[in-house]
Amino acid sequence: MYTLEPIKPLREASDYARRRIDEALQALSDSTQGLEFDPEAHRYTLGQRELPSVSSIVEKFAPFDAQAKALAVSKNPKHKLYGKTVEEILSIWDEKKNATAAAGTEVHEFGEACYSFLTGNLEEIPERLMGRLTENGLVAESPKEIACALWWAQMDWDRYKPVAKETRVANPELNYAGTFDLLLYDTYNDRFALRDYKTNEDLHKWYGDFLMAPLNAIKSNDIGKYTLQQTSYIIQLGNIDIDVQEASLIWLKPDGYEDVPLDLKYIKLIRYALSQLNKQS
Repeated sequence: MYTLEPIKPLREASDYARRRIDEALQALSDSTQGLEFDPEAHRYTLGQRELPSVSSIVEKFAPFDAQAKALAVSKNPKHKLYGKTVEEILSIWDEKKNATAAAGTEVHEFGEACYSFLTGNLEEIPERLMGRLTENGLVAESPKEIACALWWAQMDWDRYKPVAKETRVANPELNYAGTFDLLLYDTYNDRFALRDYKTNEDLHKWYGDFLMAPLNAIKSNDIGKYTLQQTSYIIQLGNIDIDVQEASLIWLKPDGYEDVPLDLKYIKLIRYALSQLNKQS
């Protein structure tokens, strides 16, 4: 176990930084008036209009043919699932996917609790985690929760100040909506930064394929897909004068965490791809 203690520099933002943060929060609030999210259907609506989720857009540029992949695996003597039927392989993959998603959701929820604890918004901590509060701080139990708590404890608090967590954005012009994990204000550069918790087994694994055109300069691996995801958020944040100049993944692992920076050089290309996709819909 590990206990995340209160962090003093968190409350030492300058008047200018506080004003910039307040302006960003107001812009987020104004731009999402009427935006609703149905978590069961994973569906966003803005007024009477349904907006495709960012995750569904990522899938369009990185389609996965599960049937074909399972068939290839069943015939590959070097694969651990060799010899099983396609149906058996798909079932195994579904079970693993569901278990991984559930575990990832719990860690994300703990990350939100860390934010709420450190910013003094204890009422926002999920009920199931309230028992983790002690007189010393917020207790992390699982290895990935501990990794998350360590990331928060070791962040450069002089430079970065928390702005928002688990926040929805919508881009009606390019026809999409989504939810980012964490927005920070960079006091050194007077810009903003995105962070996203990830609990993947391996972020860097790549099989040599690329995203669909016109994004075929970007690898179709987890890093490439998350680059598209986060850049989509950055485009909309820029539309409401929240200038994001950096984004990275907080990769939470059983033995600690790793900050994985994302390459934002594709922002113009991704904006173009989103506009083309919108024209086709």
